[in-house]
Amino acid sequence: MWCDRKVYDDLRLDTAKRGAECQVLQQQNTTLTTTLDWLRVRVTQLEQERAQLLFNYTGVKVPTPRIEYEHAAEAAHPPHFRDVGDVEAARLGISWDEAGNLVYASEK
Repeated sequence: MWCDRKVYDDLRLDTAKRGAECQVLQQQNTTLTTTLDWLRVRVTQLEQERAQLLFNYTGVKVPTPRIEYEHAAEAAHPPHFRDVGDVEAARLGISWDEAGNLVYASEK
C-alpha cells in the first residue's frame, strides 16, 4: 500500500504530538496522585485531632473516618471474590474434594 509523502509526514507529526501530550499527561497524573496522597493523610490526621479534642472537652467519643488509597489490584476484585484464608474457611466449613471442587459444610 502506498501513500502520499505529505500524508505520511502528517501522520508522523501527529504521532509525535500525541506522544508528547501523553508524556505531559503522565507527569501531571503523577503530580496529582502525590497531591491527593498528601491530602488523604492530612484529612485523616485532622479528623483524628478533631475527635481527640471533642473527647478531651466533652468526653464524647466520635468515630473517625480514614481516607485511604485503594490499590488497583484490590479494586479489580470485589470483596466477595477475595480469598478468606484457610483458617476462616475451616471455621466456615469450606473445604476441597479430591477433584478440587469447593465443598461446603451443608453439602457434606
